[in-house]
Amino acid sequence: MKINELAAVIFSMFIVKFLYDAPIDAVFILPIFFIGFYLLFKLSPTYDYSSLFSTSLFVLILAFFFFSRPTFTIGILILMVVFLFYNYPIFLFKKGFKCYTENDFKGALRYYDKALAFYKKVKPISINVLNEPIYMLLFFNKGEALFTIGNYEGALNYFNKALNIHNDNGDVWNNKGLTLEMLNRDDEAIMAYDNAINYDSDNDLYYCNKGTVLKKLNRNDESLDCFNKALKINPENKNALKAKKELN
Repeated sequence: MKINELAAVIFSMFIVKFLYDAPIDAVFILPIFFIGFYLLFKLSPTYDYSSLFSTSLFVLILAFFFFSRPTFTIGILILMVVFLFYNYPIFLFKKGFKCYTENDFKGALRYYDKALAFYKKVKPISINVLNEPIYMLLFFNKGEALFTIGNYEGALNYFNKALNIHNDNGDVWNNKGLTLEMLNRDDEAIMAYDNAINYDSDNDLYYCNKGTVLKKLNRNDESLDCFNKALKINPENKNALKAKKELN
């Protein structure tokens, strides 16, 4: 908690005390409201630190309702809890992705595993709070982290899980193809790249990756065709330019 946020709590407590003449014991309910507010936006995917004014105003409004309409205020707090419950996996996903971008792959896997554990607990309850695109991204990002540390079988497993949720994502098919290549399953890799191209035919990377595995299999005419298609989309694709030069 930052100093300006702590100041907002203290400021709000004194405002309520002197403007509403609330009992001093009741005033100390304000930190509870503030903590709820803080967590609400801290865990939100659109979280941004609020100003002293907006923080104080929010706490003041809650305090006013608490003193005049406590039942209504409790309802607001319950809604906040539900919102936090819904966004908890998103919070863990963001923490894991931050670790991944900082090359802390074990840390990323730890957060992804926590989010997926939450998913497993909630899914059997049949509560309609699951945001399936987030879980597709969780599977996809965990697969990427496993791929980066060389666990290709594990990565393939999670790319397949991501495709079970949304099988029309070109990036997932492309990463599955890369993983299959690392496992020397080249024919399956080509099929994965074909699926990636089928869902996103304007991505030069997919054509380039398919061309690379075809080149490895000495299917040079098909390989050259893929590199030409990649260069038609992106004439500056260095890998395609280099591979095409080697084939000519």
